[in-house]
Amino acid sequence: MSNAPTIKLVTNEDWTIWFKALKTKAKNQDLWEYLDPTKPHKPLLISTAPTPPNIKDFRKRSSAITRSAVSNTNTPSSATQDTIVADPTEMDEDYRAREDDDAAILAQDVADLSEKGLRVYNALWTNYEHLSKRHEALKKKVSVLQDWIIETVDQPLARHNFNEEESLADWIKSIHEEFSLVGEERRDKARREYREHLAKPHRSRLATLKSTREWITIWRDAINEARDVDLQEAKEADLWFKDLVAALRASPLESWINAYAVSQRSNAQ
Repeated sequence: MSNAPTIKLVTNEDWTIWFKALKTKAKNQDLWEYLDPTKPHKPLLISTAPTPPNIKDFRKRSSAITRSAVSNTNTPSSATQDTIVADPTEMDEDYRAREDDDAAILAQDVADLSEKGLRVYNALWTNYEHLSKRHEALKKKVSVLQDWIIETVDQPLARHNFNEEESLADWIKSIHEEFSLVGEERRDKARREYREHLAKPHRSRLATLKSTREWITIWRDAINEARDVDLQEAKEADLWFKDLVAALRASPLESWINAYAVSQRSNAQ
């Protein structure tokens, strides 16, 4: 069975459903605020890998107590064990490296660090690991969305709008600009069809319950489309509910809608 995406952006007719799917996917990944092409001052989506702490940013501890235990110095198999213990006086020493420090006093390994330096280094490393996980998670989110865009956008459109040197936000902005006129046309069409549908019962009364149900089904689709394009008359309850009541008064539901309007107007959404 094919796993190919069912939504494709090939022509103007595909734009509305494709852009809605893109927006939904980006919101699900918590990315839309960084990618919304209609927002000129959105935050930047920065995906820079964090830098691990550099051990050479620390000085070696000034002293250490080394204990050597030799079981048998005359035997080839004798073992030597070195134990490094922090000197309590090191707690107050400056563990931070300076630009003019000689390389000989710079730490090469965590074993070189003072107790205070080790605590700071460990804290920096913990923060680095946290930032790395967050960076990898963000990279994965961006990659998933970018792969979906590449798979669903027709090749000539992708070649024209997508540059491998540009960000995902740039890709979306470019293709949105190409189809922006489609958005205006969609808005005009949604407004026209919504208003025309509301006017139908006034021109010719809905005579049966069947025709009323059919009218309501189409009205539901029309108002959803009008809301998608941000028509205020379809989004504000005080407006759309009043229009719906007026239309249904020209139907067999007239008595019911009048009673409903009185009891539910304040709760219409």
